[in-house]
Amino acid sequence: MPDLDFIFDPRSVAIVGVSSVTDSLTNRNFLKPLLDCGYQGKIYPVNPRMAEIMGLRVYRSVLEIPEPVDSVVSGLPASLVPKLMRECAEAKVKAVTCFSAGFSETGEAGGMSLEKEVVEIA
Repeated sequence: MPDLDFIFDPRSVAIVGVSSVTDSLTNRNFLKPLLDCGYQGKIYPVNPRMAEIMGLRVYRSVLEIPEPVDSVVSGLPASLVPKLMRECAEAKVKAVTCFSAGFSETGEAGGMSLEKEVVEIA
């Protein structure tokens, strides 16, 4: 059985797409729960236009994070996911979970193309 701790018990999590709007979906659904539950690993918020959120330094990209990242949670729009996936591959991130709409579920060629690109990068 492969070691899946990087998914179920990650040592570090990057939350991509945090917002200066405290109650944004990404902050409310991903960042705040990690802080509230006492998560013991490292948390790396990511947004290129912010410096700090909820007392944590915000990184401009996954590539800027100085330590290995086990898991990335993304709240980015589908159009930005391929760039994120390339950065995650370069940074050797072990798991990426995307909470985005606009891929093949739309039935549109553009969404299908985006999904295919993300799968190829993965």
